[in-house]
Amino acid sequence: MWHKRRVIALLGGHIIEDPQSGQFRTARFNETRHGIIGDSLRGEATAVLFAQQPLETIVVAVGGVTPIHKIEPEAPHLSTVLKQELIGLGINEANIVELDIDPGYGTAEQLMHIAKLLDQSPYVEELFIVSNRWHLTRVWALMMFQDELQRLNDQCPRTMLMAAEDVLITFDSERWQESIVTMYRLPAMRHVLRMELQGASQIAEGTYHFSIDVPDRSFNPSV
Repeated sequence: MWHKRRVIALLGGHIIEDPQSGQFRTARFNETRHGIIGDSLRGEATAVLFAQQPLETIVVAVGGVTPIHKIEPEAPHLSTVLKQELIGLGINEANIVELDIDPGYGTAEQLMHIAKLLDQSPYVEELFIVSNRWHLTRVWALMMFQDELQRLNDQCPRTMLMAAEDVLITFDSERWQESIVTMYRLPAMRHVLRMELQGASQIAEGTYHFSIDVPDRSFNPSV
């Protein structure tokens, strides 16, 4: 049980092995075969949000086994990589809860474990769920239309979905705006946005296929 009033839940995505350092880290744009993702922005934005009220905030790093573990079974779990990156971004280890789940990369599974954690945390007044802008449409749909996830809207007096890209542009536009705007203008990103909107519509209609497989968001302009 926490006695903090503010929780930032960092949704995990993909990790890769850095070709230069050999260390595992979150993926940047165009670094996975699953499409244009930009997961690394989530941690950057979480650090920015944490810095606004550090004494009142707990960060939950969510994730477990990911696709890379099929070829690198000894790789650290996603939550561990997220935690180390958050520490590197200036967040005290004591303010980070590592939520290691299996398989660890499904959005619905991550949200469910966050909800279970909040069941044990009656002091929380604010919940910020951080992910990429392209991802939040489906996160919202899950929280609205999946019975077991709807309680995330009511567990705290204030629950907000935070787009990492918008947080970074708001607090440091000189560093982030040009690169983010450029990425979101690419046909590959428009393809991802269409896929996520389609997924959100299927969730609302009750036809969404929940799978442990990672969605292939790669873009083939010839198709």
